[in-house]
Amino acid sequence: MCATGPVPGPKVRRGKGRDFIALEESTNRIVYLTSEEDFDQPVNAEPWMNKFWNVSLTARYVDCHVYFMRHSCLGMIARQKLVHSFF
Repeated sequence: MCATGPVPGPKVRRGKGRDFIALEESTNRIVYLTSEEDFDQPVNAEPWMNKFWNVSLTARYVDCHVYFMRHSCLGMIARQKLVHSFF
């Protein structure tokens, strides 16, 4: 016997873990970053949309991380052939 039809139980839509990112086009700078799970209601984009007029919005990334470091550190990392983590 084969049963077909909808599965019983609550119809809960699970988040996919996407991150919503707004990048400023000319500098490729991140102007907004949030996870799909962090909000249940529409986001007020007016504050950063007024400051940054030309942005690109994307949701194609999953589990994004942002690291802040001095520009001199980036140069050192770029010169290294192999970078190790101490964590």
